[in-house]
Amino acid sequence: MSDLTGQTLGKYQLVDRLGRGGMADVYKGYQPGLDRYVAVKVMHPHLSEDPNFITRFRREAKSVAELHHANIVQVFDFDVQGENYYMVMEYIEGGQTLKQRLQDQASHGTRLPIEQTLDIVAKLADALAYAHNLGMIHRDIKPANVLVATLDRPVLSDFGIARLLNETGLTSSGALIGTPAYMSPEQGRGERIDGRSDIYSLGIVLYEMLTGQPPYDADTPYAIILKHINDPLTPPHLLIDPMPEVVERIVLKCLAKNPDDRFASMAELRDALRGARSAIGVQQATSTLAAAAPTLSPPKPQPSPTPSPTPPPEKIAPAVAPSQSARSVPRPVWLIGALLLVLVVGAIVVFALRGNSAPATTSTPATRVSSAASPEATSAAVSASPGAVSLDAGYNKLLEGDTDAAYAVFQQALTDNPNDAHALVGRAVTELVRNGNAKSAAADLDRANQTIPEDPILHFGFGLLHSHADDYLDAGAAEQEFTRAIESCGGLTALCGAAYRERAQVRGWHLDNPQGAIEDVNHALELITDPNAQGDIYALRADFEFNSLGNLQPALDDLQRAYQVNPWVGYLERAARYAVQVAEYGKAIEVYDQLLKEQAGDPRLLAGRAYVEWMSGDAEKARQSIERALQLDSTLREAHYLKGLLLLDADQPKDALAELQTAIANATSSDLDSMSSPFLNLDFGHEIYYDLARAAVATGDLTAAQDYLTQSLQKSERAEPYILRAEILKQQGDLAGARESYLKALDYTSDNPDLKAAVEKALADLTK
Repeated sequence: MSDLTGQTLGKYQLVDRLGRGGMADVYKGYQPGLDRYVAVKVMHPHLSEDPNFITRFRREAKSVAELHHANIVQVFDFDVQGENYYMVMEYIEGGQTLKQRLQDQASHGTRLPIEQTLDIVAKLADALAYAHNLGMIHRDIKPANVLVATLDRPVLSDFGIARLLNETGLTSSGALIGTPAYMSPEQGRGERIDGRSDIYSLGIVLYEMLTGQPPYDADTPYAIILKHINDPLTPPHLLIDPMPEVVERIVLKCLAKNPDDRFASMAELRDALRGARSAIGVQQATSTLAAAAPTLSPPKPQPSPTPSPTPPPEKIAPAVAPSQSARSVPRPVWLIGALLLVLVVGAIVVFALRGNSAPATTSTPATRVSSAASPEATSAAVSASPGAVSLDAGYNKLLEGDTDAAYAVFQQALTDNPNDAHALVGRAVTELVRNGNAKSAAADLDRANQTIPEDPILHFGFGLLHSHADDYLDAGAAEQEFTRAIESCGGLTALCGAAYRERAQVRGWHLDNPQGAIEDVNHALELITDPNAQGDIYALRADFEFNSLGNLQPALDDLQRAYQVNPWVGYLERAARYAVQVAEYGKAIEVYDQLLKEQAGDPRLLAGRAYVEWMSGDAEKARQSIERALQLDSTLREAHYLKGLLLLDADQPKDALAELQTAIANATSSDLDSMSSPFLNLDFGHEIYYDLARAAVATGDLTAAQDYLTQSLQKSERAEPYILRAEILKQQGDLAGARESYLKALDYTSDNPDLKAAVEKALADLTK
């Protein structure tokens, strides 16, 4: 391929060639319209002669462009000019690859510190966990595909590129793609892979960063592959001493020959890496809060998946695979959102500070307060601060949701006295809420810890950091900090209640201890009297009862209690969801009858009841409920959606298509999100554009069906749209395209053996 430097592709001027590869050349490009540099990957011309490659290129480029993560190179554009197919990506200024960085370190006889290595790999694992949740597997993780302009921001490149490589063809089900030194055993055998193969490859990168060399080397690529498959692993501690045991365990688990013996998910690996980094920091008596990502998300918990309902097979064909990435809940439980975090923590600390009417002149360490201490003694113990009055104002601003004003108060207090520990805690909480700045919050909490190490509010702040800030997630540490807050909170009932509630979430969602979580919820209910908070705490207990313990009736009872103390419809709709998930349709209809009586015949609730009636097998009653809902509100999107599904069931595809099109007419993203609650979502086997494609196929409009499938896959990649696309292509005589779509579908069937078998049979039938 000739050098294109100086030429223009589309709106990009190619100013320098950065590198050459077997598949593409990479150029530094300039985009005048946005006055920025970009990286332009130009595929070698001979590849454009293969129509299958062109199809794959467009598909993969579009998929990768949907990835938005700080540690993944962003794809901006892809296009073709003449024979040049090219992809336009984020340009990492001054960046070198991790491979180059490791080579530089080796030439000087050094390696990166273990804490920094764990930080880099944890960030890569976080990026891969995000991609895996969207159905994207990298397939070629190696140091050469990690850019490190700075070690604080490692960036994965070449997502989707490995899938385009199809040069060896060792198996009938796909190609051998990847780099032998970093290839999992199953990838080396040419088997179909899932995210655990990426875990193995990232484990190889971690091994190399720790020891200075990958574990396997040989004279030929095939010999390296055989070593991955057959040879035992040399434990890292034999190559580098000292090697922390917690780190070696992670390496060994990543590099298990059997995928079932590895971490179950990339998110689990990420959390283990973060935990190991924190443990090492403690062992070395350095700050456990020293390293943080440059950009952090606001505080949030990590909920467990909701068990997927199983709709009657005659209702949905084929069924859409339920989402496994998050528990679907109508609204956040207490203190998940930043505003609720403000309200609770603000109320807690205002209570503490107002207990001290005579501020001290100096900041002094608080003594450990027993649970039997009086409110007055406790308040004085935790509030000794020269800026108590101004801090009270700061927490009042937090309580009002004015985080900028609160930050200004705490900042001024620290300007007056830089060592005011309680102001540091206040600023830390504000930073977490205001902009998710966990790094700054961690530093403030660490400083405060030098002065008031036994302060219950400080422990509560550390607990929030370890349970809500992405880059500091450590369930064990969070549980410990909330426990210390509980043990020393004394008469601060608001603080005690909040700590019990937070510890419940850690135990229930992170530590697989639902009974302990329920006990904590019970304590929280004894201490927290605000109706809004109580409602959400009852709902939290319902979550543990149903999703963790499988107990329907106690969960329904708790959601009724939540509704009684705070009559929010979402509580009872969640009860209906739970009932439908276990096919207790009568209980769900009772819930909707109660809501319709108490909420003055809301047509949206009629649509909800219609869905339950449909699931129970009574299509006629469902139709009547839908028609009544549309008489009350002819624009109700969920009613049109459900009517379309009913018409599809009744073999009336043209009318069904019209109803589904009405459901999305002029809809915004928030409109579609609202329509999807509580039942018309992937958890219950529905996605509007996929259902539109089904209706279009039934009417014979295959072009429209393809367009709808493209929109469906932009929302969430899963097997069913690819299967339907394969069926369309097969009808059109495009067997190669059908095969590609079936192969893509297989990537999303690892948790559904029956669906996997059906797709494999369809692939086999193509050759008959």
